[in-house]
Amino acid sequence: MAHKTPGSAIWDLTWRSHKLWMMLAESLQEQGLNPTVELGWKKTGSLLVGRTHAESDMLKGRVKLLSEAGLKAEYLCSSDLLKQEPDLLVDKDSAAAFLPDDCQLDAHRTVAYIEKVLSDSNGDVKAVQTSKNTLYSKKAIIIAAGCWTGCLMQDLFRNWGMEIHVPVRPRK
Repeated sequence: MAHKTPGSAIWDLTWRSHKLWMMLAESLQEQGLNPTVELGWKKTGSLLVGRTHAESDMLKGRVKLLSEAGLKAEYLCSSDLLKQEPDLLVDKDSAAAFLPDDCQLDAHRTVAYIEKVLSDSNGDVKAVQTSKNTLYSKKAIIIAAGCWTGCLMQDLFRNWGMEIHVPVRPRK
């Protein structure tokens, strides 16, 4: 959530997605399953780092904006940043925006879990159940695996003898 802007065109989708992933992790726990094992789920937080005085000032504003939108966001000055990430090269102008409630998951584990839950006896996914509909499809699959989308798509298309570049970059 740290890299999204409240009020932007995709903010509502991002916020809903974040809530749904949290609900899935909580649901697994309620079922006696471990979200870390099933999904590779980790609540690690997000850290946006600024290296200049101007970037640090921008991050102060970003923390304020995200906090006003209802997210837990903290501004870390250089000394607090060094305590949070001791291996990071920090100087007097360094600072960060820290969102402790951001999470990550392992795309391979998550896809395996979803396939296990949604597949029929042959292992084929026939439909996806949403809160309002059951969506059947033999033509389209949506790959929404975050920063892993690019490599997953490259592998998929490589198997078909094609090349594709999906410009998705990981962040911490």
